[in-house]
Amino acid sequence: MMAFSRVLTGLSAYSLAAHYADLHEGDVRHARNLNVHPVSTAKRPLLMLIVSLVALIVTGCSGNHGLTGKDADRNGIRDDVDIYLTRYLADVHQSNAAKQAARAYQSVLGIRSPNPDAVRRANLDIGRATACLYEVFLGQGSGDRPGKVSLDLERLTFNTPERRHHYQAFNAALNGAAWSLPDGRLCD
Repeated sequence: MMAFSRVLTGLSAYSLAAHYADLHEGDVRHARNLNVHPVSTAKRPLLMLIVSLVALIVTGCSGNHGLTGKDADRNGIRDDVDIYLTRYLADVHQSNAAKQAARAYQSVLGIRSPNPDAVRRANLDIGRATACLYEVFLGQGSGDRPGKVSLDLERLTFNTPERRHHYQAFNAALNGAAWSLPDGRLCD
């Protein structure tokens, strides 16, 4: 309860709604960066009490999405990352390339045990998706933008200590591995 209250302090109304939707704590922190108006200071204690009570009820009734986060539309992309993609990438080709990269990064969080085949497959998917980003963005004269989008997706996907630790373990599993640049069709 104490940690939940700490998370709620200073959050916007949108962030509270995101918390109701059972997004991970890091996803809620990301939602603060969206352009929304904060809840007034005078209403915060009552709002926190109401939200705390609702959270106690909801957490007893809903599953915990933990490491992988919430993906309401089941498109393989966590909802907070979907918000970023919708908000910042209007071009359909760039958006599709970025969605491929987001799904590839998200797949890392689905690897549950030291599984060399799953690690290799996820790494190949990330390689293909990164090459697709560069192919699409540079084909449209976007300069350094594919690198920025890739870095943003990496930061958004691995935005909590637990997720970063999982990503570090994934990278450690690749330590010493060799792979080639993807060839053939890069974009899904």
